[in-house]
Amino acid sequence: MQTIFLGQEIAAQRRVFFTLVDATDGFSPELAEAGGQPNYSLNGAYVGNTAAVLVVVDAANQPGVYYVTLTAAEILAPGRLVVRYKSANTRECAALVDIMPPPATYIGTVVADGANTSMYFKTNLGALSDLRDSCITMLTGTNVKQPGYVVLYNGGTGFITITPTLAFAPVAGDTFMLTPFAFNGLTALQATLLNTLENVRLAGGLAFRGTVINVPGANQFDLSVLSGMGNNYFSNPNKPYEAFVLWDAAGAGAAPQGERRIVTAFVGATGRFTTLPFSVAVGVGDDVIILHPSVAIPQHQQIGA
Repeated sequence: MQTIFLGQEIAAQRRVFFTLVDATDGFSPELAEAGGQPNYSLNGAYVGNTAAVLVVVDAANQPGVYYVTLTAAEILAPGRLVVRYKSANTRECAALVDIMPPPATYIGTVVADGANTSMYFKTNLGALSDLRDSCITMLTGTNVKQPGYVVLYNGGTGFITITPTLAFAPVAGDTFMLTPFAFNGLTALQATLLNTLENVRLAGGLAFRGTVINVPGANQFDLSVLSGMGNNYFSNPNKPYEAFVLWDAAGAGAAPQGERRIVTAFVGATGRFTTLPFSVAVGVGDDVIILHPSVAIPQHQQIGA
């Protein structure tokens, strides 16, 4: 029995091996099967021929030993593969391969919902623990093999928010894998940078992130994680920061999610922000990023500026 990790990117680790012997005597190595075409089934359902053909391992030192390299597309579903080879000259040989998620991963499916977008969509994962900081790889559908990073996960609704946005909004039935950085197609450096951008205050104060704990008045909200910063630290009249609502706590992707507004005042003792008006008031539990003007959109594009 062989195990291959779901979505394995390394071709050498997708190889399935055969020891082929003569069809008549049952033990002499068959030496002329290079280029032969295996076929395979998945979970008991016949699929067809493998995309690749047999390759000799080493005719002199391992006579009769061959391999076929499965493509990434042939291992995009979990389960058991039976990879079979038979020719006129060789006895039938079948290899059993378990296609399994890498350690500490989840396989999920997109669920139909009118609020689904290319960065925010409902899943079947349900009340799992917080999946934020996981990496995601789309396994099927129009976004197949596109990687991303989980910004937020709502276990109550199953909605997931990712970055960067997918090329297309996923549809019901599309599958994906949530996995540690090492398996998902992002390099360790990319994953580390994404994690830093989303969760850690950047050197020089380019971005800050927090969850709203209180809404004391019109156009105001408190981010306690930023209390202790100096008064008006974020509201310099010449170069004010901007508040970007990354996620609306109601979980439906409704306004003010995705909106940005200029910060007009900041109280350091409480982490209280005052901004230009959002189309809908910021609420308790909303996830907000405070952006330095050098990484925010121009002020003249802001509503109310």
